[in-house]
Amino acid sequence: MASCERDDFLEKELQTGSYPVKYSTKTYQELENNTAFTSTFTALRQHFDAAATSLQARGSYLEDQYGFSIDSSVVEVAKTDKYTSYTMYISRAEHPTHYFENLVIEVTDTAATKAYVVQYFPTSSIKPVPEHDSYAFGYDFNFIPIKYNEGSKIDAGGCTPITVTICYESWGDGSDTPHLKTELCNNPLYLTSYIIGGNCAGNSGDGPSFPNDSPTQGNNSGPSYPYNPGGGGPNNNGNTTITNPLLCYKTQVDCPPELENWDTLKDPCDKITDLFEDFPSYKSELISLAAKTSEQVENGIFIDESSNHVQDMPQGESGKIIFSNNPEYAYISFAHTHDASGTYSVFSWDDLALIARAAENGKIETNKFVAFLITAKGTRYALTIEDVSKLTDFLYQPSSSVGAQVDVSKMLKTNAIYEKYYEAKNAVIKKNNNNNEAVQKAFLQMLKDNDAGVEIFNVDVTFNNFQKLTLESDNTTITPTECNQ
Repeated sequence: MASCERDDFLEKELQTGSYPVKYSTKTYQELENNTAFTSTFTALRQHFDAAATSLQARGSYLEDQYGFSIDSSVVEVAKTDKYTSYTMYISRAEHPTHYFENLVIEVTDTAATKAYVVQYFPTSSIKPVPEHDSYAFGYDFNFIPIKYNEGSKIDAGGCTPITVTICYESWGDGSDTPHLKTELCNNPLYLTSYIIGGNCAGNSGDGPSFPNDSPTQGNNSGPSYPYNPGGGGPNNNGNTTITNPLLCYKTQVDCPPELENWDTLKDPCDKITDLFEDFPSYKSELISLAAKTSEQVENGIFIDESSNHVQDMPQGESGKIIFSNNPEYAYISFAHTHDASGTYSVFSWDDLALIARAAENGKIETNKFVAFLITAKGTRYALTIEDVSKLTDFLYQPSSSVGAQVDVSKMLKTNAIYEKYYEAKNAVIKKNNNNNEAVQKAFLQMLKDNDAGVEIFNVDVTFNNFQKLTLESDNTTITPTECNQ
């Protein structure tokens, strides 16, 4: 297989009403009599294994040639008036640790056929939307054409844009996440299709702003969600490949243990619960740490991949803890104090920047990670990372490598955020501001306005009770949501 080269980014919104996509879920057995579907395997067979006669055999030679197995339990079918695509989940004997794969078979209205492996690299939590048997998550992607001989019908060396379809229907109780369309998403008022890529590798840094609200409201000012688009390609609606990612949870394949590294199906509250279950002594260590806020120096503890023991953070100059953003082992959790010498009642800008750089360096287990802050001003907070790419974009820091390019616009934006919330004369987040409620609101406002990719929790003195804090749309009301510990 030869991977395509990345090109310039291209995206186009396609209202479902003018570009309808019908989705259904089938199995191999249901499609065995589907001529359009089986003819593609026949074309592949002619090149790889002329002796294969059954559908099952036509799957095996693909597996032998490319080293993967095709799950037969689920085939996602996407159909328009121009062509149909069939998406199947791919598994391997040695599971990839940071991506998953789909096989996509495309059949056009002229009987032309193409086959691709699409690799998806999750960049954020995979969140279930059970009402529509769906999921939402951020990802980068890559096309790998499967080459086989089928005359002029095949263009295996080229890549086409992907069309994905998003459902915006919500049911209250926080179930308003834009998610992948399934056959249960039947209300056209809540559906929009997007061309998000092309030729060929995805790139999390180039995403457009997808709508926050129903497409019928015409709001295109929302965050880049739920995916990150890829490289550009020809703007040819008749040639774009329609496929929504198919995850292992919907198949009969056992999900690889490594999927836990993507925080699959984990609510942010669950990270805190799981942390205390995995490290039973950690809660008492946090209580002991909280007793040190009256000291004139910072104190800190951490847990990393190297052991099950809680370790002390070393102290550096001026009583500040030394936090490495590129340690030998990845952090699972760390906690520190803001001491009585005078400091912030929330995470400082340096705290956030160090967390972001460590995550960018791959030195934070984001699926498990919880940061704790205890201050001499009586505040206690926990922080979880829900989207690394959003966090590192919010806290953009140029690489220190020689010759590395600097994104000046991002750097200026990051500096402006710091100036507005921490440094300016009228900034609310100040060391000498003892109005903890005002500082908390300003802190949440900063994270919300800049789509920072983190969740913030209030923590009680026992470290038994946690409240996820949400700044509502009026930018005044803060809603605490209890975690069920």
